[in-house]
Amino acid sequence: MKSPENVESYAKVIISSEPSEDSSDQLDKLLKFLGKCGSYITSLQFSCSSLLNSLMDFLKLMPNLSTLRCSYRKQNQFMTCLEAISDAIDSKKFHFYPLSTLIFMPSSTEENCYLYETHISKLAQLELKLIHLELGHNFWEDVTTATFQNLLRKYSQSLEKFIMHGGIFGTEKKDKLFVKVPRMSVLKYLSIGSEYEFASVFQNPLSLRVNHEIQLDVSDKTPEPIALELFFEDKLPSLKYLQLGGLNTTKEFHFGCAPNLSVFRVAGPWHLDCSFGVRNPVYPNIVEIQIPDNLLDHSFITKLPSAFPLLKKVHLFLPSAKVLLTFFDAFKNAQIEDLHIKVQFDFESTLESCLLGHLVNDRRSQKDILAYEKLKRYRHYEEFVKFYSIQPPLTYADFYDCDDEVGSLKNPPVGEEPLFTCGIGALKQLKTLRLEHIPRVLRIPREGETKKWWNHGCSLSQDTIGFAKYPLSKNCLAEMPLDSLQHIEWPNFDVSL
Repeated sequence: MKSPENVESYAKVIISSEPSEDSSDQLDKLLKFLGKCGSYITSLQFSCSSLLNSLMDFLKLMPNLSTLRCSYRKQNQFMTCLEAISDAIDSKKFHFYPLSTLIFMPSSTEENCYLYETHISKLAQLELKLIHLELGHNFWEDVTTATFQNLLRKYSQSLEKFIMHGGIFGTEKKDKLFVKVPRMSVLKYLSIGSEYEFASVFQNPLSLRVNHEIQLDVSDKTPEPIALELFFEDKLPSLKYLQLGGLNTTKEFHFGCAPNLSVFRVAGPWHLDCSFGVRNPVYPNIVEIQIPDNLLDHSFITKLPSAFPLLKKVHLFLPSAKVLLTFFDAFKNAQIEDLHIKVQFDFESTLESCLLGHLVNDRRSQKDILAYEKLKRYRHYEEFVKFYSIQPPLTYADFYDCDDEVGSLKNPPVGEEPLFTCGIGALKQLKTLRLEHIPRVLRIPREGETKKWWNHGCSLSQDTIGFAKYPLSKNCLAEMPLDSLQHIEWPNFDVSL
């Protein structure tokens, strides 16, 4: 390693590659380099596990370091990082350590890469004025409410950005972790568990064997997600971005407590106890929102346009068909420009009926009804439908106030006004559309089968519901008046004639 001529140019340094020669010789060269340039370094990205034990020595040579990004492979390496930072801070020479941004990310997704109670406690003991704290991967279940709250309280006066990737996992079948968020007057960005996916299921319809694919008897050692529920004790006057993914949600959240909030992305059922404040509230600052995942209550959708009149971007994941229909109807005069929808409908006519705003009553809808009738002959049909959140095919009963449980009506009821009149074409300002189908193919248990569908000996028929790629007709696309669209994506769709 050559000595640099212009040491002032080394403001950002990356130590990532493992030593290719004698490690002690490589370490000596690195220490000499930092001895000359260290005072000019303000940002360090460190992901060299073989030199991790020397991290404290490196930090002592960088007295003006403000940003540190560390990668780790196992939880003991994460603790080594924290101890190195703590020792550097405690050294007399650097009593006022300028470090304000800490980012810890795992270099792999190994199962043992969780953050435990001891890690979070140690992190809360660092004498720093953190502005940006980012924690990678997942927390383990031994992280208590008190420890989590203590971490937030420790940096409540300085923290502007807090990101926690992943979620909370454990094997003790805990229901949830409840955390009170203290007053954080300068917090602008809060994101917890933003990366999450919905499960896809594939069951081979050509197999003649009994079901060997579905097993619900999960090992006691298999980690499962634990819900995180946040309660805000006081106002968050600076908060602009709030994202809680997966099972995470808020408790009694009042939009008035975050007057500058512009992005509200909470995946959990925040609609159950969210307070909109005074009668007929209006929150014009909010331009992006995520409607609760798996929403069934279509009446909730009707409250949103008046509460958030300037919405530009909406995320709507796994809604019921009625929620989707209501959304297009309720927001027909809105200014939505960006829409991200994820669906997992099991019948061919469902999504097309929602997109067009009227029932697609052709051979596809009749085929859907026949498939659903076969499923209803299964003895444990109701439990099966509930477990997989299967929505029946749409019929005229969903569009009109009438009784049409088995799809017997071939035409709309005479003289009746439809409950829904708009499809996606009502969104006249829409510029970006991402329409995503979550793949799922389910085999229907044979008629007369008495065993539960997940039982090792349950006999499955070759009849299926669901799709790996959801069929969407070109006629449907042609009927949608989307002249304003500039960009469209539709992963896992099959556009046919």
